[in-house]
Amino acid sequence: MGFEVIMVAEATFWGNTASHWLRGGIAAAAILLLLIGFKALLYRLMLSLARKTHNDIDDLVADLLQRLKYPILTMIAINTGARFLELCIKVKAIFNMLLVLTALLQLALWGNGIIDYIIRRRRQKQLDEESSSTTLSALTSVLPFVIGDFITIDNFRGNVEHIGLKTTRLRSLSGEQLIFSNSDLLSSRISNFKRMQQRRAQFIITVIYQTPLEKLQTIPSLIEEIINNIRETRFERAHFSTFSAASLDFEIVYWVESAEYKTFMDIQQKINLAICHKFAELEIEFAYPTQTLFINNT
Repeated sequence: MGFEVIMVAEATFWGNTASHWLRGGIAAAAILLLLIGFKALLYRLMLSLARKTHNDIDDLVADLLQRLKYPILTMIAINTGARFLELCIKVKAIFNMLLVLTALLQLALWGNGIIDYIIRRRRQKQLDEESSSTTLSALTSVLPFVIGDFITIDNFRGNVEHIGLKTTRLRSLSGEQLIFSNSDLLSSRISNFKRMQQRRAQFIITVIYQTPLEKLQTIPSLIEEIINNIRETRFERAHFSTFSAASLDFEIVYWVESAEYKTFMDIQQKINLAICHKFAELEIEFAYPTQTLFINNT
């Protein structure tokens, strides 16, 4: 029986003994199983990374691994097992040709996968740009300002330089750049002076308690005359409003027919100077915080 086994092992088939064919077959099967297992392990690893990361490289590698087909793995295993055999030149040429053909087919599959990846990325970029444009349009329709407007946000003020998806940038009057989150802006109180057609101005002047009654009665009409004589103004009212601790207070309200802050300040300066001039003529004294001690000699 042992002699017969030895005879079978030493028997020659197509130039190789049965033992050589067995070793070659075992090597090819082992290589194929190793390649299949390694492919499955690496594919699972790439899928796990793809769920944890935000880049698309691991997704591309996972897709290419999924496109790795069994024919190329089988041909690699067969060519590895063939190294244990003595094959003629024609058979080796056939094996090499099959390996090249399967490799070319595999490369074609991978190339198709890479092209699909590029097309998906390009479509996604276009969708993101369209989505960003839509979101920005929706955002600018919600925010009460556009680029170039002069706005105030709480204690900050400046001209709008840029409106982005997440932030808005302002340039303050002193020159520094102010950056605000759009989510914060939507919950903030914003004053937009660019859209203002006219400006309401209110101020108070104070005179001393020793001012005679007849002069107090002339102050409202005096203020009205001063304001009406200045262009781009509209007088609303002037009233003796309050008995303060150290003064008699007059409240004046008027409108400036311009949204420009510089125009408003120029007009306010003209009004102030005209009031100072008239009060000096009429000998009406402005009040300022003082304490006066009156001594009764009786």
